[in-house]
Amino acid sequence: MKLKPVLDGDWRVIGPRPVGLDARLPGPDVVPTEKSPEHNACVDHHIFQSPDGAWHLWACVRRSKVGRLLYHWETRDFQAAPWRDTGEFIRADRSVGESMRDWNNEEWLQSPYFVHHRGLYWMFYGGHATGGGDSDGRTDEDPSTNALIKEAAEYTDI
Repeated sequence: MKLKPVLDGDWRVIGPRPVGLDARLPGPDVVPTEKSPEHNACVDHHIFQSPDGAWHLWACVRRSKVGRLLYHWETRDFQAAPWRDTGEFIRADRSVGESMRDWNNEEWLQSPYFVHHRGLYWMFYGGHATGGGDSDGRTDEDPSTNALIKEAAEYTDI
């Protein structure tokens, strides 16, 4: 038997487009100034609950002035809408090989995912090649994968 998801009630936006994001981004506008209609669209997301009971939404925000970055919202009430914009974001870090040179010089981080392991929450996310070989731009121990890893120490429950 195949299962099929069904919406139970009206949908709601929990992670709206960040207001004023481009003004908060440091550095020059490295992406061409012409923006598509999806400017600062929130996509590719993951939701998890931290030990203090808070719910966290991390998502890819596309078409910011620097490209794709990861952005954070949180709430105590899972049913609330929208969730609180924390103002926290993660940009690509050239010093660890994260993508900076493809797609019109856009930064490229996407699809965050969290795993709780041994008291820590680990964030995995997709990157993009930086112009070298197929595995260039990866920071995990296995360069054949397409996942980058960051430790999310603020969610530790030890």
